[in-house]
Amino acid sequence: MLSGGAIEAVMTDPVFRSIFIILIIQGVAFGSQMPFMPLWATERLGVGPVEVGTISLVTSLATTAFGLGYGVVTDRTRRRVPWLVVAFGIAIPLRIAIAWTESFVVGTLLYAAISIAMFTLFFAILGDWLRHRNDERGAEISNIVRLGFTIGWLIGSFGAGRVVALYGFDGLFLTTAVLQVLSFAVLVLGVRDAPFVNIAPVAEVGGVVAKSVWRDLMQAPMAWYLLTTVCTGAASVARMTMLPLYLRNVVKVDTDSVGIVFGIEPVYEIP
Repeated sequence: MLSGGAIEAVMTDPVFRSIFIILIIQGVAFGSQMPFMPLWATERLGVGPVEVGTISLVTSLATTAFGLGYGVVTDRTRRRVPWLVVAFGIAIPLRIAIAWTESFVVGTLLYAAISIAMFTLFFAILGDWLRHRNDERGAEISNIVRLGFTIGWLIGSFGAGRVVALYGFDGLFLTTAVLQVLSFAVLVLGVRDAPFVNIAPVAEVGGVVAKSVWRDLMQAPMAWYLLTTVCTGAASVARMTMLPLYLRNVVKVDTDSVGIVFGIEPVYEIP
């Protein structure tokens, strides 16, 4: 159960509140984009299920690689926000470009690139601030901030079907471009890096601590956790990638219904 104190902390703290708002906006973009990527690929790019899976695979590999690189670089440089600003800024014109592309290769690369910006690691910034302030309600605050993405996902999924029905995939991606501009503005105006007081020196992050992390990952409980995460993640991505095609081509539902099905998906994530 979330406490009123933790909710107040998120709503009154400018950094926590800004990250919460950004995650709502990015959740709307994700909820709008994810269910309709397979339909966009088949109807606009003219490809089949194998190519849809390829887009999903390339996107997953790109976002994972960026996440790992982002973590290593920002741990060493002690700067996280500037990297996110660059990623968000680049994503704006890419979202506009993808609205009109008809090339499978170009569409795949653009979709992967805008997904990288969507899945940047705000929780690294959040964790920095929680450690800096030594707040005992850290887990509650993290849950509330994470709730922002879930709320956005709900809004995006339920609304995107109507956008596609009225304005097509062009309108959908241009809408997400506007959302990206809003996220960029909130990021620039409201989020900054935490002072790195009371945090381990850079040398330790790149040396002893890094070795300890890899050693911990090899322990049986963590190894099993990683394995189950990989398996459940693969099943989840496969479902979200192919379910829209099943709903549209086999069940013969309209775009509104596709959005509603995916709007129900994140309800279980509400903390």
